[in-house]
Amino acid sequence: MDLRDPQSVRETANRIQDLVETQNYKLHAVVNNAARMLMAEYEWQTTRLITEQFRVNVLGPMELTSSLLPKVRCDRGRIINVLSHCAMVPLPGIAVYRATKAAVQAWTCGSRAENGGVSWISFYPGSFYTHSSIMGGGGRRDGYYDEMSEALTDEQREHYGQYMRAYKGYLDMVDVAVPSQDEPVPNSDLYRFMDHALWSTLPKAEYRVPEPWRYRIYSTLAHVCSALRLHGWRDQLIRRFVCTPTFVSNRNKSA
Repeated sequence: MDLRDPQSVRETANRIQDLVETQNYKLHAVVNNAARMLMAEYEWQTTRLITEQFRVNVLGPMELTSSLLPKVRCDRGRIINVLSHCAMVPLPGIAVYRATKAAVQAWTCGSRAENGGVSWISFYPGSFYTHSSIMGGGGRRDGYYDEMSEALTDEQREHYGQYMRAYKGYLDMVDVAVPSQDEPVPNSDLYRFMDHALWSTLPKAEYRVPEPWRYRIYSTLAHVCSALRLHGWRDQLIRRFVCTPTFVSNRNKSA
């Protein structure tokens, strides 16, 4: 199924409905897990790239789920939406991705409070980006950055220039740490929590797989800074957390 294509979503929903009816199956759960994340500053991203992330992460899952909800309700099933800690802590470089996950978070919580008779579950899987292809490494990222670079205005190209190239180079270095996709995620809590969300007769409304200590420390400090309205300190903190290259404008160099 191509979540970017509404026709593909409709055809898949129809195939699922035909399958459960002809085989006399129950539709126990719909798990919306697929996601697209382009790690790049918001200003660089073209309308096409932003739209693609919203289609894959938000609109496609909403369309698929809407088509299947009557059967899920009839079978007393559940909807499990895989979210991200990024929906709660704004991180630079993934502002668009964070916006999509915040939208799914709002959709899940709002639907849970409505009267559809379906269990809606928020699932936060924790951090395992080195065991996932979500960052879009390799040739796919090359294509994205070529598209963004070509779309920049002269002013933007002068402003970002070398920084944009350094940013992509940093991400390419991160790719080296990503093992084969055949390797399992080294976090037993992830599987244990998902098993409970899927099969428990009384599933929780929300599951949060524990994050690494580094993330917990930065997240706590970021929330404290926000509560105290120390937004400048919070921004410096999260920039340090993501460890991306330090920004230096080409315009400043030329001056």
